[in-house]
Amino acid sequence: MKTIVLGLGNSLLKDDAIGLILVKKLSERVNHPEIEFKTSEKVGLNLIEYLKGYEQAIIIDAIITGKKGVGEIIEFSLDQLPVSPRLRS
Repeated sequence: MKTIVLGLGNSLLKDDAIGLILVKKLSERVNHPEIEFKTSEKVGLNLIEYLKGYEQAIIIDAIITGKKGVGEIIEFSLDQLPVSPRLRS
């Protein structure tokens, strides 16, 4: 299954760079023909271009939920993703 592992973040704001850092480290350790590793500092609908052509996406990013502590891993399925007020119409 063709998969993208996409790390998101902001390299200038170090507390928001975890997605970029983790995906870089994963790409150095994992070599699989069906998995591609990419990073982006883009947000919102700009990410659609990265996802084209893949059957599965794993997105790594920092998020504040108010329910989990700093550094805890949270897994969301597509239907569980929190809606950003900036993306609502």
